[in-house]
Amino acid sequence: MWGNKFLPALGLAVALAGFGLFKKVEEETENAYEKGQELVANQKYVDLNKLSEVARVSCNGLPLAAYFYRLAQDYNLPPQVIAIIPRESSGNPYATGCDPCGGSGGARLALSRQWIQISQNIGLCKGGGVCSIGYGLMQITSHTLEEYRRAEKINLTPYALLNSRIFYFRSNPSAIRDEPPQSPYNVCSNIQVGLLILRDKYKSCGGEGISRIACAVCRYNGNPKYLKALRETISKGGTGILVKLGFLKDDAVDIVKDFVVKIAGFFGFSVNRC
Repeated sequence: MWGNKFLPALGLAVALAGFGLFKKVEEETENAYEKGQELVANQKYVDLNKLSEVARVSCNGLPLAAYFYRLAQDYNLPPQVIAIIPRESSGNPYATGCDPCGGSGGARLALSRQWIQISQNIGLCKGGGVCSIGYGLMQITSHTLEEYRRAEKINLTPYALLNSRIFYFRSNPSAIRDEPPQSPYNVCSNIQVGLLILRDKYKSCGGEGISRIACAVCRYNGNPKYLKALRETISKGGTGILVKLGFLKDDAVDIVKDFVVKIAGFFGFSVNRC
């Protein structure tokens, strides 16, 4: 399992470079980190100062990054799954995705109804035709939140959104520290639930090693094109976001790049499911 390759939690963010899990990253992405840092610095939607504030959050007495890697270790997931965060939210702890109704909209809407109603009441997801909402760093969806809540796997609740600090964060980034723990925007809770979901996806996948984790990451989003999109995000600046959030040191960047290169080829555009 992945867990026996881990070092103590507080050293994990720095020690990723020492894992040596995969070969040298492909030539086409070798210079992506330097280009990515420049790209991130010029993107208006990424406020580097706010990302630094998020990095200062502590969870259960651990720095945010150490908390992520400790949970990944507990769930027997490779630490490189941190690559999901820049793809899902660009590191914005208050990223909100209002997903329109599609083929499975009825089932999603049935679970999401209360989350949608409260989110709309506080000024999120305006208008109709929304069947699910994604919240926070790992874009935890409302229908999955409700499914896990009913199964008593988590204690997050839509009512916590009424006390969210989302509207204070832009002018006062330190407000993130006061986000209610039962809110899906709370970065500690968001990470815990996101990794719990990924763990369950991993358990549902067959195979071993890299193919199995590729399946789990694909199922996290549910779209076989997701792995290629993840690779594109990481090669075009996603690692810069992770560095600013405190999840990576510069000498660990290639380890994450290698990971997304490895998993990107498992599902193609002609495949309709993970």
